[in-house]
Amino acid sequence: MSEPTVATNIVLLRALEVDSARVGERLQALLPSLRAAQGCLGYSAVDSLEKPGEWVVCGIWSSNSAMRAHFESAEIQGVFRLLDCRLVRSLECQCFAA
Repeated sequence: MSEPTVATNIVLLRALEVDSARVGERLQALLPSLRAAQGCLGYSAVDSLEKPGEWVVCGIWSSNSAMRAHFESAEIQGVFRLLDCRLVRSLECQCFAA
């Protein structure tokens, strides 16, 4: 079976209410390096309109292997470090392929 031609990762971050703006600033600062990753077709970060403080970070990849390599990179670790900084109370990650 051949590798899927497009893969998507979605990370849901739940920011602490008092730190949601700081989370947004950090995510926006990370986007250029995330978008520069080999095989990246696009990357975005948006705050929920219905649930302020919930951020959806989405990456679209040219292949499943490009997405997997991304999760080993230093760039994505910047997103995960938001937990260590205690700006985010939870983080969920899902991956999809078509």
